Amino acid sequence: MAIFNYKAYNAIQQKISGQIAASSDGEAMDKLGQRGLTNIKVKTAGTSGNINALLKRVTNKDLVIFSRQFSVMVSANVSITEALLTLVEQTKNPYFQGIIADIAYDVDSGTSLSDAFSQKPKIFSDFFINIVRSGEASGRLDEVLSYLADQMERDYDVVQKVGGEMVYPAAILVCMVGVGVIFLVKVVPSLTEIMQQTATELPWSTKIIMATSFFFRDHLLLIGLIATALIIFLASIVRTKEGRYYFDTFKMTIPVFGPLFRNMYLVRFTRSFSTLLKGGVPLTKSLEIAGKVVKNKIYDNLIEKSLAEVNEGGSLSVSFENNRYVPKMVAQIISVGEKTGKIDEVLDRLTSFYEREIDVSIRIISTLLTPIVMIIIGIGVFIMVGGILLPMYQVADSMGS
Repeated sequence: MAIFNYKAYNAIQQKISGQIAASSDGEAMDKLGQRGLTNIKVKTAGTSGNINALLKRVTNKDLVIFSRQFSVMVSANVSITEALLTLVEQTKNPYFQGIIADIAYDVDSGTSLSDAFSQKPKIFSDFFINIVRSGEASGRLDEVLSYLADQMERDYDVVQKVGGEMVYPAAILVCMVGVGVIFLVKVVPSLTEIMQQTATELPWSTKIIMATSFFFRDHLLLIGLIATALIIFLASIVRTKEGRYYFDTFKMTIPVFGPLFRNMYLVRFTRSFSTLLKGGVPLTKSLEIAGKVVKNKIYDNLIEKSLAEVNEGGSLSVSFENNRYVPKMVAQIISVGEKTGKIDEVLDRLTSFYEREIDVSIRIISTLLTPIVMIIIGIGVFIMVGGILLPMYQVADSMGS
């Protein structure tokens, strides 16, 4: 599918221009002719390449920007096809441009917007598709698109905020490990040759560092292969159902980071569940989709139990009450929402509360990580100085005397 720029004259001989999605220039001219246009000239709209096009990747940022711009244009009474064609031009990712062009073509050919999105399941989630479908069914497409854009922006902001705080300490640790490996493989062997030429008895710390250095130098390729194999092995285990469950359990129970992960998953669930309910999606369907959005096996199991409870006519809050990974307050507030018939509102309040908790957790982690990283660096420097540089100074001093 491609996008074509066109120039033509309408029924009252006014010169107009615009864009149209078609599989060929001939089809584009036929579709424009069916609109009553004459003297039609079409030209393929050019796009510029980038790394996402080569990788055939659509990032979360691409989807967030698309959702917001699409919701704004639909709210401004721009036709869906015209809005999609405009977004093709504004989107910087050429691969995503092709995706949007396909959707614009399908919609222009009579396919519903939600069905057009559903044909791209690798790009648009069940959550996204069902929100759009509910908006089409209720005639509130502009409203639900706004809900959708808000939800995606907030989820993206949380991830970016957490990732941003982790960049500095992670970069410091990676650099430290890299410098340490270079020191062991390149520097230490040269220094040990000098020390071994003397009759001075070396301390045990120096001998350990020397042995470690020789091991790294002689088996660096083997160490790299073992590390790569271990990573691949662990990744394959995590892809299994049981492996994923234990990995998700580990993330939610580790010190310091555990509460942050729990709150992130909780916010993802409450926000997506609330957005679906506001969009007019039935409660059981909303619960099922929200469970997929969370992407955590513990919550998957919890929501499956809740779904079974609701389908049997029970209460949604029952399954939440006895789960140690869900605060008691959540079950109590959801129970209040069920009794008052305002589940979407209480979910919004829970989302706001736990978003603030996430901010607090991020600040605490950021405050703790900096001194921890500095302590680790200090220990590394102490080991190197005590094990190599100090003995070197002693050797030089004894040779000078």
